[in-house]
Amino acid sequence: SSSSSSSSALSIEDNFSFHMLQKTVEIIVPPLVQHGLGLKPLLKVFADNILSIPVYRRAKLFTSLIQILGPGHCLDTFIFLVMNRCADKALFENPTESTELQLQAESLYNSFMSLSHSLTASFAPKDQIHAMLKLAQHVICLPTLKQSDSQQTDTDNTNTDDRSKSKKTPKKKSDGSNQSDSMNHVDVLDRKHQERNTQLSTELQLADYFDVAEYNTKHIRRLKLLLVQFISTHLVDKSFLNRLALLSEIEESLLHGEYKLLFETVLLSVRYFSELQGGVLGTMQKQKVKGVSAIARVIRTIERSLDEILNRLKDLLSVASFVQIVSELMRHKDMQIRRKALNLVTDRVEKDPLRKEPKHADIYASLVSDVTKFLPKSATDVVESDRLVIVQTAFIALDTLTRHFASSYTQQFVDSIPTVVNALQSSSIAIKIGAAMCLASMVSHIGPNVLTYLPQFFPRLIAVLKDTIAYTVSTGTTGSIENDTDAMDVDNMNSNSNKLQEDDASSSNTLLQQSVLTALEVVVSKLAKFISPYVTDLLSILVEPMLIDSPANKTESTTIKFASVMDILSSMAKSIAARVLLPAIFASYELSAKLGSVALNRLFHVTGELCAAMDNDSVVSHYLKLYKFFLVAFDYRRQHKTSHTVAAVESSVIQAFLRMVMRLQESQMKPLFLKTLEWSNVPQSALTTSSSSSELSAPSMERQLFFFQLVDGMSDMLKTIFVPYFAYFLDTCIAFLQQAHTRLAMTSQADDDNDEEEEDDEDSDSDDSDNEPKKMKSKKKTKNTKKGQSALSLGSSKKRKRAGHASVSAEPTSSIEWALARSVLSSLHKCFLYDSDGFMDQEKFEKLVTPLVNTLDFIGLGSSYKRLSEELMVPCLSQLAVAAASDTMWKPLNYQVLMKTRSDHSQVRFAALRIVQEMLTRVGEPLLMFLPETLPFIAELMEDDDVQVEKLCQTVIKQIEELSGESIQEHLK
Repeated sequence: SSSSSSSSALSIEDNFSFHMLQKTVEIIVPPLVQHGLGLKPLLKVFADNILSIPVYRRAKLFTSLIQILGPGHCLDTFIFLVMNRCADKALFENPTESTELQLQAESLYNSFMSLSHSLTASFAPKDQIHAMLKLAQHVICLPTLKQSDSQQTDTDNTNTDDRSKSKKTPKKKSDGSNQSDSMNHVDVLDRKHQERNTQLSTELQLADYFDVAEYNTKHIRRLKLLLVQFISTHLVDKSFLNRLALLSEIEESLLHGEYKLLFETVLLSVRYFSELQGGVLGTMQKQKVKGVSAIARVIRTIERSLDEILNRLKDLLSVASFVQIVSELMRHKDMQIRRKALNLVTDRVEKDPLRKEPKHADIYASLVSDVTKFLPKSATDVVESDRLVIVQTAFIALDTLTRHFASSYTQQFVDSIPTVVNALQSSSIAIKIGAAMCLASMVSHIGPNVLTYLPQFFPRLIAVLKDTIAYTVSTGTTGSIENDTDAMDVDNMNSNSNKLQEDDASSSNTLLQQSVLTALEVVVSKLAKFISPYVTDLLSILVEPMLIDSPANKTESTTIKFASVMDILSSMAKSIAARVLLPAIFASYELSAKLGSVALNRLFHVTGELCAAMDNDSVVSHYLKLYKFFLVAFDYRRQHKTSHTVAAVESSVIQAFLRMVMRLQESQMKPLFLKTLEWSNVPQSALTTSSSSSELSAPSMERQLFFFQLVDGMSDMLKTIFVPYFAYFLDTCIAFLQQAHTRLAMTSQADDDNDEEEEDDEDSDSDDSDNEPKKMKSKKKTKNTKKGQSALSLGSSKKRKRAGHASVSAEPTSSIEWALARSVLSSLHKCFLYDSDGFMDQEKFEKLVTPLVNTLDFIGLGSSYKRLSEELMVPCLSQLAVAAASDTMWKPLNYQVLMKTRSDHSQVRFAALRIVQEMLTRVGEPLLMFLPETLPFIAELMEDDDVQVEKLCQTVIKQIEELSGESIQEHLK
């Protein structure tokens, strides 16, 4: 009856009656309190009847009530009671309710939240923060799950089927036992956090106005969610923020204690729900406890709201207040709070747009000493697993502070370097990674101020990198172990576990390599002039193949490491003086040669970069030393004949040498080139004693191959400038082409002899006609068409047979010989291509034309013949026609090429006809003067047995007709 009378009294809506009610409250309530009436039960009466009060009367009435009772004692209690009423009506976990009820619940939620915000904002900022602190403490003290709910769940599960068989009973009892164990774990967790919370403030008295036993855990979880949502939204309430902005620095400093307690309480709540979500709820989900998914969703929402509270609290404080509070939190005895405090430092600094202002930067920089205290004090300092996460977080925070403030507050960061250097010697890979990254930031932003500690940390970085390579080598060599077949099934689980551990260790090793490489890159770029004592060691470790080419597959991390290594090498070449770097390069060649092509490629990469970066005085001082070094590298093919990566090494050497050549004047370059030519022509007898007597006077083919590859590269780079240098080795080119053709002709003749032995006696007449000179055949064909056609058919029969043998020719036995042939042809092609000053005169042409045309007979190339002919033979001979630029030279060239169209090999005929086509394309109409002697050959090819040759012949005929402007069909009959 008292409740109904209270409700009717509070529901008065007219102004006078409400004014009288308000006065009555102001007069009666204080005496009642003084005579022992509890404040909180009184507040509960008003909160229970909140719906009876008109919405527009609530804020004014309750503000007066709390003002009378004292906001410091009652504000949080009343907000708690309002949220409790809201939890009664809200339909958070009842999606099946009608839309009308959902809208009604949403309206009540908005109404109660609005009332709570306006009511709280009516009081001083200190009272508001205190109220939010108390509400946050309620979130921990209230239970999340209760044993009775678990028992009810078990009962519901067991009553669903009264006819369940006895076989299932043990399973159900087991499930119930497991759920009971889960509830016990929750009780322990709740008590533990309640004990922590009582250390922050006095014990919360809930019994006077909230009986936990009257509510199920579903309601309590709703209540917890509403409380954290209220705190989160109130921290960004405009009225609250406006009142905070009006506070003086002294008034704000008085709030530090409340802010600190609020931070601590929220951080404890974060830890509590994180442990609950990852531990007990995870177990319940595995056991498929009824309703656990809904519980997990609510708890995840609470966790998100708690994160919002932390971020808003962090942004709410001034820099001075934040630093003071977070410094105290970093000394908290709870490890999780200390770790979260470090995270707050990182987040605040990164997101503060005013961090560079001097008054703010001074305060932020003062955190360096506090953060450094979390790092290991010495190399022997053992870091437990639970402390390891805090150390890593401290490195991240220190790195953030370094990047933003080290350049302005150098000394504070320099003082922390010894601690970071000590961490490099830790046994923990994670700590080494953090130390290396932090050291990289310090060197980058402090620069020469770290020189005092350079002898301590730079050798250590190299040593750590060597250790990672040693680990890679050891795992690469021992990673494939054959297990006994019978034991494989037994040890399968252990093997999988070991494999996972190895993968984790390998991943950590890779991260450590990346971090150390980053640190080395920064040191080299910033302190290159001061690392002279360590250049040789650094270079020797950077060329190590296992630094990147591990046995594992290529990954993104491999690409990143490769880029880092190449950047370091480039930075060394550009920043370190040549007088310092060159001795290290020279000393590293022997080691690199043993390590293989990867090491040599990197070594000559840095050599080429150095050649490009040297100033003119350094070039003059060191180019002869460099040439001697290159001359040793030029001989790599001869000294490593069995290597499969010789071509890659030679390419790197040539590229580096060309970069040096580009820095030389012609007076400097010419003697070096002539010496290289002399080096390539040294007889075998001067190099080795294992050659046969016939080869003693011949130059080394390996050296000649490298020389012409170098010539090819120099021609590409120097173009017209280099063309006159061909005069020094043109005879060498001619001699090689003649010798190659002689050997090839002997091979082809042997194939022809085998063909003749396999032919029947009845084909002897045909053989005689084939042995007749082809020029005489041509004359007979022009005199007598029928006889010519008969001869052609007989010849075609013979060609078909020989072409068949040619198509299966064996690959050349000496691959180096054909590689040399390709290099010679490519070099000559570029000579003709860049000849703009008439280098190709009559004398040189007469020497070259026959050996060059005879390259069409290199049918011994086998399957490579077509590619070589298209890429080199055809372009080279057609460009020779362009370079000749004279009919006196065109005539013999045209005739000799046409003679090759009568070869027994269809590939040769096709290549010769392609040269005719290209000469017509490049030279054009002037070649039509040789049309009379060309047409007979074209007539023969029109009836060629090879379809491709015949088709190309028709194309050439059409090209001739387009150039001449008239048909030539009559001349081909």
